[in-house]
Amino acid sequence: MSLTHIISSLPSNMMFGVATSSYQIEGTKFGGCGPSHWDSFARQFGSISDGSDGEVACDHYHRFAEDLDLVAGGGFDAYRFSFSWPRLLPHSDDEVNADGLGFYDRLLDGMLERGLHPFATLYHWDLPQRHADAGGWQNRDITGWFADYTDLVMRHFGDIRIEDLWLDFFCISTDLTDSRAVVHHSGMLWKYVRASMTLGPYLAPICEVEENDPQKVHYLADGGYVNNLPADEMRRTQAPLCVIAVD
Repeated sequence: MSLTHIISSLPSNMMFGVATSSYQIEGTKFGGCGPSHWDSFARQFGSISDGSDGEVACDHYHRFAEDLDLVAGGGFDAYRFSFSWPRLLPHSDDEVNADGLGFYDRLLDGMLERGLHPFATLYHWDLPQRHADAGGWQNRDITGWFADYTDLVMRHFGDIRIEDLWLDFFCISTDLTDSRAVVHHSGMLWKYVRASMTLGPYLAPICEVEENDPQKVHYLADGGYVNNLPADEMRRTQAPLCVIAVD
């Protein structure tokens, strides 16, 4: 049975799509993208088994039209991509990269031209290196940094083209040793950005655990602090619908 047949047999009110993330496919050496902590990690000897990095990746920056043709040709309804924080604000939180805005303008227009529903993630792992150097998600100031970034995205892309755009708040993963600081800041962060987040769901941060670590698995299964605190904050601030994605 073909994939297109499977998709066509799904309920009419069910949307079926594919997903990517910016660092994995775009190519950070193109379009004025700034450095992220992923770039730094990939440069460390032994970090990546084959020594590859995201400088070119799938060259989605130049080949996005071909990629969107593949998505549409596969019979999918939606495409979930991610905005790259270091592409839009490569060197400072005040200096916007016009090439970065232009790229996502073309990408969104290309989706709509092909009848694809855009689903976007605000943050998918590529933290600007300057913020990583300042402590990253453990630094309380990240609430303001991320709020400014979110405001830029919503002001520029929140127009009629994406009236049905769903925004994942962010995707982060952290070890339990630093999770309390991260999740506390994520709860605060929601209060900063909820005024801009007029559309879409929130994707709460989820801890990665080792399968053979029963203590951590039990901690999460028991409704651990990591997942509960952001959800409580969303309820208090009347956050949009929560959507959970499972890989």
